[in-house]
Amino acid sequence: MSELMTPLPDDCKSAAAVLNRDCACVSLDHRALEQALGGEAFYRDLRETRPHLFSDSVVFVGRRHLAQMAELVAVIEELVALPAWQEHVLGWAPVSARRPCAARGVFLGYDFHLGDDGPKLIEINTNAGGGLLNARLATAQRACCAPIAALMSRPGDIEGAFTAMFREEWRL
Repeated sequence: MSELMTPLPDDCKSAAAVLNRDCACVSLDHRALEQALGGEAFYRDLRETRPHLFSDSVVFVGRRHLAQMAELVAVIEELVALPAWQEHVLGWAPVSARRPCAARGVFLGYDFHLGDDGPKLIEINTNAGGGLLNARLATAQRACCAPIAALMSRPGDIEGAFTAMFREEWRL
């Protein structure tokens, strides 16, 4: 492994900016991903039909941007919990959608794009397939230097956690 070319600043946002600008060493190990997805045929089909599904590099996010994203998610969740909002939105929904639901949604996700002026929410969705693909993707990452290797997390039994969440929601 080589060393990171630019020293990282102590400020998390600045460190993320330096890594996003100067670090191209974290990359996808295509062979490991192929194995994680169950073999060559599926992986080849996925790459041919969706060539931009997996990025060869990662995006680093500073704590301040993470906090901004969490704050926006909290505001949205407060808003959708308001009876007036629910009444307005469900007024045009089919009857089947008007039933109370205790489950929050295992794969309810908030997708953000990062820019110079911070994170921007681009969509709110549910995507079970994406969660499982990302679990496999996480096992196929590699780093070329020790500082980046130290930043990388290794997923535990994420698929088991997903299954437990689905079972809990089914119970609700």
